[in-house]
Amino acid sequence: MGYLHYWELERHTFTDEFIKEAAFVIADNVDVVKELEINEKYIAFNGWNGFDRFIFTGNKDSYCKTGIFSPDNYDKPICAILLLAVYHFGESMHLESDGLATIHIEPETKRVSKPWKEVLQYVKETFNYQFQREYYKDEVDQDRIKLIPIYKTN
Repeated sequence: MGYLHYWELERHTFTDEFIKEAAFVIADNVDVVKELEINEKYIAFNGWNGFDRFIFTGNKDSYCKTGIFSPDNYDKPICAILLLAVYHFGESMHLESDGLATIHIEPETKRVSKPWKEVLQYVKETFNYQFQREYYKDEVDQDRIKLIPIYKTN
């Protein structure tokens, strides 16, 4: 079983800091990342058999079907990289995920699903990046969560 992550990024190249942090996430999850390609224009890798190759670029309407219940947790590095992009590219990065929709949200508390909770915690512990949650209804009246970066000022 898998679900979709989909995004739009209005950018054609990545910053050095984003590439460095994405490379760290990949190295930290090397056991599930295969056939890696990473540069200033895209990040691509394979993971668990039967799910899409993750190809992160500035293209419109990009997506990747993953398996949150896959034995190797292919979803973790993908979600972490998508969160890094939300943090680094702000309003230029629009992220949607089935994991941030009603069927995966804890219905009583409207908290994110366990896999997203774990990735949010990982990104916070690893990079000290935090996100607030904004709840909204999509075009079919389904509850969704938007993750908004909390930027620290000095």
